[in-house]
Amino acid sequence: MINPTDESFIKELKPFLKGFKKSNHNYNFRCPFCGDSAKSQSKQRGWLIDYKGSTFFKCFNCGLSCNFVKFLKHIDESLYSRYVMFKNSTNNKIEVKEEKKVNLDFITKEDFENNPFVQSCSKSNPGRQYLVNRKLTHPELFYFTLDYGSLLKSLNLKDYEIEWSEHKPRLILPHWSRDNKLNFLQFRDLDPHNLIRYKTYRIREDVPKIWGLERIDFNKRILICEGALDASLLDNCLAMSGSDTNLSGNIINNYKENLFFILDNEPYNKQICDKYRKLCELGYNVYIWPNVKAKDINDYYKEVGNVDIFYDKNRFYKGLKLKLELAKWTKC
Repeated sequence: MINPTDESFIKELKPFLKGFKKSNHNYNFRCPFCGDSAKSQSKQRGWLIDYKGSTFFKCFNCGLSCNFVKFLKHIDESLYSRYVMFKNSTNNKIEVKEEKKVNLDFITKEDFENNPFVQSCSKSNPGRQYLVNRKLTHPELFYFTLDYGSLLKSLNLKDYEIEWSEHKPRLILPHWSRDNKLNFLQFRDLDPHNLIRYKTYRIREDVPKIWGLERIDFNKRILICEGALDASLLDNCLAMSGSDTNLSGNIINNYKENLFFILDNEPYNKQICDKYRKLCELGYNVYIWPNVKAKDINDYYKEVGNVDIFYDKNRFYKGLKLKLELAKWTKC
């Protein structure tokens, strides 16, 4: 049960949090960090909960977790200041100081592969079997863990401490920097019945959430799709991993003329259609799907057995031509 002091401040958060409501002894709302589901306004996966006598925020969509003090500071500085002042006037003093970031630059690919909780999907394990079932051709790019909570703990990811006790198997999609330093860890749940399939954890600050950077030749045509599994099927391909389509300020935008986007084949999905339109406004080259049933690159590959159509330059458009093609392709 959340302590009465924290609860009194939580109630003041109602104007800032969409869908704010009390559920049993915890508080539920739409996550203010990831925005929660773009498809359904009724989905609320942000929670304030009691964890070992302290209040924590946890989002079951984006995976972010933090203590109540950090959460308050993000939502409203004045409320945060009042909370700190109140705590400091009691015996529960909060020492306010700049938190030192754990320097994780030393986590190279070699370090990661030697972690006892990490298995390469180039070897036999449930992760490799999942990739084989989806007919994915480069298992060596991915990893598997039987215990993702212990893996997070072994990397000392204190922002996600609330999940250190989650001893569950996951496919691992690591996001490396150009020099093979670990930027993000993305996990995929292999249970098809779980609604939250992906969780992504930040390892380093101020780095792009893009999969595949370590193996890209920037001097050639660069394909960019939505997910790492799809990207692994294509040559010289990156994945946005849920990132926004606006790449301004991102290193890869220095090679804008070499960037060719392939989004999912979902013309009835408003969120996907909006991404297409935004890319059009920003002047990128964008792939327009032919009349096929496959909803993404992997689906197409499983059905046809090759990915040749995604190298067809005649299916990429930009500017006015793209706008005209989108008008014909989109259904929302």
